[in-house]
Amino acid sequence: MPRTVLIVDDNGVNRGVLRKILSERYEVLEAGDGREALEIVAQRGAGLSAILLDLVMPGMDGFAFLLELRRQYAQANIPVIVMTGEDDEDTEIRALRCGAMDFLGKPYRPQIILARLQNIIGLRETAARVDRVARDSLTGLYNREGFYEQLERLMAERPGDPVEIVAMDIGNFKLVNDLYGEEAGDELIRSVARSVQKSFGGGGTILARKTGDQFLLAFPRGGVDGQEMWRISQTWDCPLDMTLPFRFGIYRPRGSREPVSVMCDNAKLAADSVRGRYDIHAAVYDSSMRRRLVADQKLTEDLEEGLRTGQFQAWYQPKCDPSTGRIVGAESLVRWKHPEKGILMPDQFVPLFERNRLITRLDCFMWERVCRDLVAWRQLGNQLIPVSVNVSRVDVYQRGLVQWFQDLARRMEIDPAILSLEITESAYSEGQTRLTDTVNRLRKLGFRVEMDDFGSGWSSLNVLTSLHLDGVKLDMRFLRENRSNDRGRSNQFLRNLLEMMADLGLPVTAEGVESAGQAEFLAACGCRSAQGMYFAPPLPREEFEAFLLDHL
Repeated sequence: MPRTVLIVDDNGVNRGVLRKILSERYEVLEAGDGREALEIVAQRGAGLSAILLDLVMPGMDGFAFLLELRRQYAQANIPVIVMTGEDDEDTEIRALRCGAMDFLGKPYRPQIILARLQNIIGLRETAARVDRVARDSLTGLYNREGFYEQLERLMAERPGDPVEIVAMDIGNFKLVNDLYGEEAGDELIRSVARSVQKSFGGGGTILARKTGDQFLLAFPRGGVDGQEMWRISQTWDCPLDMTLPFRFGIYRPRGSREPVSVMCDNAKLAADSVRGRYDIHAAVYDSSMRRRLVADQKLTEDLEEGLRTGQFQAWYQPKCDPSTGRIVGAESLVRWKHPEKGILMPDQFVPLFERNRLITRLDCFMWERVCRDLVAWRQLGNQLIPVSVNVSRVDVYQRGLVQWFQDLARRMEIDPAILSLEITESAYSEGQTRLTDTVNRLRKLGFRVEMDDFGSGWSSLNVLTSLHLDGVKLDMRFLRENRSNDRGRSNQFLRNLLEMMADLGLPVTAEGVESAGQAEFLAACGCRSAQGMYFAPPLPREEFEAFLLDHL
């Protein structure tokens, strides 16, 4: 297709001369002043190959046009050649500062004009081809290689300046393609890229999409506040019916020069350090993060060996009626008997396996372990009590989850009602459409489904009315001993909450009960299920069996 050149000159004779020179090689557009030229730029944009500009015009002159072009259409990178009949160095310097790239003198010399245009258009097209290689095709931001190159250039041009690098990603993005399809996932990435450009672009900031849902930003003057970036991200529009928390990791280069790839990896480590957290959304890199990464990788490598050799054990914490102390159920809890590290508690490895999406592998092992224990107790003639198992929010979005539980109950020949599935409260805020469908299908098969950790701050009461559940685990925060001047208010709140749950037909299990006073208060409020150190700690299987026989 022919290249297009815009002539901007208030003198019609000059425009006619230039049109005659250019028309054999170029499509020629004309404007009589700067404002008319801006209207043409608005319509044709990057489709313009070059602009020939006269500086002296009524209304908007050439200098004002150059400044406005740079302000509004800097991304178009349209080369401007100024036409002037004056040999004035100050005028040329001013025009260059306003964004001009070259000059043509008057009277016009056709071969000089054509040669200058060919060279400057060729340079622009070569730069555009190079830029396209460095750009992400989905978002138009830099890709990883382009970002590295731009960051290298920035740091070389500004040695010693406080450049700061930010890695940003989207929590739960891997669920998007599963739930909505790849096309919707691409649209979400484009939407986020537009928001990033709008909120953080300008001022020399370098923006890139590294891969998938991962973005990189470099701020040439530093001063980045990660929490403020997160607050800004909460104003962005999301085209999908999901809550997508953003994470920000910040790396501030200090001292010796490192490869930019290492700097970006450090920013990513900082972002990963807040994965799975709902109270912190940003972190600044420190060297301990890399040490934790090495330790986490070792634990991840040990998972398969631990599953194969029976290192993971099911412990059980009794649920008791606070009015009688008799056992009414139990919660199964995983313990890892690691050959080198000893007994590991869940908070030492479960968050890690949730982050790397290996938790379902461990959960399936534990669900089957619990069912085998139930079968063993039944064969011994013991009375069976409901046992709850934990279902990670990662598990909820596995397509085969419902079928897996159905096959497990059928294979073990156990009543699904004896198995209560506790889904943590945070999962209820992460895309209710899939969760509602999963809960309904599990309950239809006879399994009990409860909300775990209610009151940790992430669900709304609306969730309790919109989802059909079989019970709620009440978070300990409502039960902790308060200062004497606050205790009465907290007790009244808890009493009202328990009454409301009763009105909704939702049995409550209070967890974290540590004193006789708490147990008595719960009994007076009508609560019939509680667990905590006051009744019993989590127990290995053999000790739990003895407790069970004594407290039925």
